[in-house]
Amino acid sequence: MNYGYKDGIIYLHTSINSMKLELIRRNNFICFEVDTDLELVVNEDPCKTSMRYKSVIGCGSAYIIEDNTEKTNALNIITLKYLGRRYTYKSSDLNRTAVIKIVVEEASAKISGY
Repeated sequence: MNYGYKDGIIYLHTSINSMKLELIRRNNFICFEVDTDLELVVNEDPCKTSMRYKSVIGCGSAYIIEDNTEKTNALNIITLKYLGRRYTYKSSDLNRTAVIKIVVEEASAKISGY
């Protein structure tokens, strides 16, 4: 999933009909993982083929953002990361988009193969 991160909070966007929302409503304690700089290291022996990566794994509490001002701010954290700018969203766009904020409570990182 595309995400944004600021001040210990991860922001995600999804459809308002997403299964993720139903699961968060049932239990908002979640685990997350983010991987980057992935590179397959191929070996003629498939048992020795591996992956280079950097990752963060953690847990936290997920909340569905209902307030449109907070939702807009969260979406702009995501668009700044991927598109390099903020946007103005129409009410119809905000109404059909769900935004989840994950308050990170614990995280650890790992680098493999570098």
